[in-house]
Amino acid sequence: MATNDDKKKMGRPLTGMKKKDTRIGIRLDDDILDKLNEYCQKKGLSKSDAIRKAIIEFIK
Repeated sequence: MATNDDKKKMGRPLTGMKKKDTRIGIRLDDDILDKLNEYCQKKGLSKSDAIRKAIIEFIK
């Protein structure tokens, strides 16, 4: 019988990026969410990637 350790892990493999273990939640008003969605669609980014990019630029 296979154990959990024997099964392959599901999900996208890491490709040279740091593992992202920490999750945070934020609340946005509708206007900011609309602008974020519009930005992500224009740039072809996920919301997570866009927010990470914004944080990196903010803390430089």
